[in-house]
Amino acid sequence: MTTLPGREAPPSPMRKNRNGITPSHPHDTPTTPRKLPQNNNAKLLQTNRTSEVLKIQPLTTASAESLCATPSTCVVREAICILREDYNMTKKRFEFKWNLKVVNCVWVALIVGSLSTLDANAAYTQASVATVGAMTSQTVATAPSNRSRTTLGIGEEVTCSIPTGTWSDTDCNASTNTIEVDTIGTITWSVSSGGTLSSSTGASTVLTAEISATPPSPTVTATIKDSQSKYNDTTITKNMIFTIAVPSGVTVTAVMDDYSHWSTRGNAYVGCSTLFDLHLTPLTVNFYNVSFREDVPAYTYTWSDGSTDPTAQHYVTYAVTTNPSTGIHNGFLDLVDLGLKPVTALVGLPATSFLTFTIPIPHQFQNDGGIWVLFLAGTDNTHIKSFDRSTNEGRSSVQGASSTVHGGWIGPFK
Repeated sequence: MTTLPGREAPPSPMRKNRNGITPSHPHDTPTTPRKLPQNNNAKLLQTNRTSEVLKIQPLTTASAESLCATPSTCVVREAICILREDYNMTKKRFEFKWNLKVVNCVWVALIVGSLSTLDANAAYTQASVATVGAMTSQTVATAPSNRSRTTLGIGEEVTCSIPTGTWSDTDCNASTNTIEVDTIGTITWSVSSGGTLSSSTGASTVLTAEISATPPSPTVTATIKDSQSKYNDTTITKNMIFTIAVPSGVTVTAVMDDYSHWSTRGNAYVGCSTLFDLHLTPLTVNFYNVSFREDVPAYTYTWSDGSTDPTAQHYVTYAVTTNPSTGIHNGFLDLVDLGLKPVTALVGLPATSFLTFTIPIPHQFQNDGGIWVLFLAGTDNTHIKSFDRSTNEGRSSVQGASSTVHGGWIGPFK
């Protein structure tokens, strides 16, 4: 182009972009403010990953200018400054710049809208998935020795815990472009059925197994959140399934003849008295938290001389314990005795004969509703009291479903 003498050439016209903005002159200093479009509608929106939503709030032109005038390594600020510096970029170009700076720290998309910035809580994105160790359990009872078992006796207690020390979670702080540790948040507990929990929140809770004839298998669930103050990770769920056993039988582990409450031996009276150390089965669980009783039926003792001793129906309650000497749990003592009775009560019995009284003793436990439930029929637990006419001695026995255990022959007494 030819320039007339004394006249300067007019500046070359600069092409406007499609938003009506004229790019800055290439010799402009970096600090020269560039005007933002007044009617633009750029927005930073959430991605289609709903767990990584970035909340937004309006950002005015003035605050954008102030924000970009401050040197920072913040990826969000840099992204906003990229918008301000070169607003007329394509979506694809912006996303390339954004991902180049953010890498794995921020996921966003750009559509036409107004400049916006992130609120405080949404300024975090996920750096690593939150994890925590498996649920653990430990029975309250120390016997049996396997306290991590998941088969419990009715009424038995077990502590369920989440190992909070195994928690791992890191988030990216988009305002500082740094990785931060996020702490564990609320742990919520629930149980499907078959038991109750001591608490609904906290690092641990105690499950008490249901006391019933047919208890269902409880599933204990722990729901774990992060602190909810940074990036909100997906809630973690941990489960543990337990089974519940009811008492099914009784075994005899020790026999102790006990007649110290009577007078010394003599020839005047007959009687029998033996203390049996019994244990409820199965021994793979513990029934310490259950109330039991013997349902002793009404019975009339008819002696050889024709005399009678009627007894009324009654209950004998008991609880199971662990024998300190043997270490065997689910134990209780059962006294089987009769007497004293004058030796004349055996008159009429042949010298080589025995007089025997057989009394079935059913066992019951009390369920959660306060109802007594039969679990051991009398045929599985029978008290036998025998007398030898030739020696005037007496003996107590306990007959189970498959065997009979005898005490010693004792007496007669003065």
